[in-house]
Amino acid sequence: MNILAIFVKKLNYMKQYIRTFFVAAASVIAFCGGHDAMAAERIETVDSVQAKVTVTESGVELSACGDSAMRFEIYSITGKLVKTVDVSDEPVEVLLPNGCYIVRTSLWSKKVVVK
Repeated sequence: MNILAIFVKKLNYMKQYIRTFFVAAASVIAFCGGHDAMAAERIETVDSVQAKVTVTESGVELSACGDSAMRFEIYSITGKLVKTVDVSDEPVEVLLPNGCYIVRTSLWSKKVVVK
């Protein structure tokens, strides 16, 4: 193998390494939202405001745990908003026809199947 072939082979290896590095760096920047990553001044837990979805025979039961009310949005599998429900102290049962739905809160979303 001549020197030029060895050089080209090493150069291609270096290009692959550099490409991998920049893809990883771009992923980190995207994860941090493009902002400077800084340590948090305090730790907040999500447990202070929780929400729960339970599938029932006729729909779903929505409940909020904690001191504040929680807004639930129920979407059909096609993305159409079916119902918006604000839940505070008592669980709320929402009657739904059989099908797949996406239940969304400000913290999470969950796919449910009503049979």
